[in-house]
Amino acid sequence: MHAWLKPGGTAFVGDIPDLARMWHFYSGNEYKQAFIESVEIGKPIIGTWFDVTFLMTAAQYVGFKGVQVMKQPSWMFSSLCFRPPAYNVIFNI
Repeated sequence: MHAWLKPGGTAFVGDIPDLARMWHFYSGNEYKQAFIESVEIGKPIIGTWFDVTFLMTAAQYVGFKGVQVMKQPSWMFSSLCFRPPAYNVIFNI
């Protein structure tokens, strides 16, 4: 993504599942079991959950000068339905 942006460019990535809150989403034993089983067969229900620190570190490593992490606003579609806790990230060159 960094290589695609022009100098001064900005990229927005939304609906990133928040690793720190994963077990809040999979709160019941039935949900935890379903998640673990999906990982065991190589097909996680949600996909990859990310840690905020990892994303910020990786973004800076590849050359982004600015990284802004925001909690998913409650008015966004994914916050209005049964979706995992998420955040949005803005990357700046």
